[in-house]
Amino acid sequence: MSKDLIFLIYGESYTEAPLYLSIYSSIFLLSGFGSMVIGSFFNGIGDTKINFKSTLIYTCLFIPLALTLTRIFQIEGFLISIILATIASVFYSLRIAYKKYNLKIDFNNSIKIYLTAFIASIPIIIIQYLLLPRIVNIIISTLLYIMIYLTILPFIRILNKEDIEYLANIFIKIKIIRPIVKIISAYEIKIINFIDKIV
Repeated sequence: MSKDLIFLIYGESYTEAPLYLSIYSSIFLLSGFGSMVIGSFFNGIGDTKINFKSTLIYTCLFIPLALTLTRIFQIEGFLISIILATIASVFYSLRIAYKKYNLKIDFNNSIKIYLTAFIASIPIIIIQYLLLPRIVNIIISTLLYIMIYLTILPFIRILNKEDIEYLANIFIKIKIIRPIVKIISAYEIKIINFIDKIV
């Protein structure tokens, strides 16, 4: 939905911006490999030297890549430089986490999460061809994606009741999202109860 988001917020004169947003957002695909939490893990156990070295690797790769790729591919090259440097930095941290602390990625669950996200995105891709007003498209697509994603998670056994209760207890403390957390957790529990009955 990058085109709708960019054009709605900034206007249709930013014709190249949706492509840039799409390229940059692909960096979040690394979250299935722990990119969002690996730094916090090392900080939490007090091994901050690893994060420093990881940042150093990122910087040492990003600068020459950015200078080279930006000259060749312009902004797309700059964004690719960010992604490549991030990949190297994350995989260095993962390698150390495995060698030093025997920390392993749960590839089984990661694949399930990627698969769930892919399935949930299929209707969104189809909706793009309906040529709805941009704000309507964003609202419908977002709600549909969330509903499909949350519905599939319990079916492929990524979440169980203990996980939902644990996550709800964490996020329910934030007043602004408390009503949403209650609705989502209740919905997930109902799906799990349904699955338990039919299995």
